[in-house]
This record gives sequence, C-alpha cells and structure tokens, in this order.
Amino acid sequence: MGMLDEPTSFETFLDFHVRTHELVADALVDLNIVMCSSAAAYDQQLTDVFYPHGTGHLLGLQTHGVGGHITDEDGNSVSPPERFPSLRLLRKISQNWCSL
Repeated sequence: MGMLDEPTSFETFLDFHVRTHELVADALVDLNIVMCSSAAAYDQQLTDVFYPHGTGHLLGLQTHGVGGHITDEDGNSVSPPERFPSLRLLRKISQNWCSL
C-alpha cells in the first residue's frame, strides 16, 4: 500500500495515522468496495469500519494508559482529536521506536 516508504516523513503518529487512513480509503476505492472518492471515504469515516484500531500504540507495559498522549519530557499531554477519539498514540515519532 505504499506506507513502508513513508514513515520517516511524518513528525507525529497522528500524521502517520491520518495518512494510513487515506491509503485505506484509496484501497477501498481501487477495489470497488466503496463507490465514492477516496476523500469522501475518509471524510465520511468509512475507513473506520475497515481500519478500526488504526496504527496502534507503543509496545510494553501500560500502553493503554496516558503515556501515548505525553508530548514532552515535562509530562505535558494532549487529547486525541475529535476525528480519532480512541487514538492512543499522539507522540512525536522517535528513532528506533516500535509500535503495534
């Protein structure tokens, strides 16, 4: 689907998550699963049906806690966007991180 060449071009996991939804929308249109444009499939949240968990979360202990929402060394955090309220990983992408 093209994502293997793209992760280094994203600053945050939210950016990566949005792009994966856009690519899922492209695939749904290409495979004639949905009969609308890729943009419409994304905007109407049709990708959520086929990609409900998105890009996931960090591996390890307490991955379902608030750790994925921490944005800096001081412990400041952000809330998930309205479009993806269940997104657990909103941090900046760091080298050698592994996510599920």
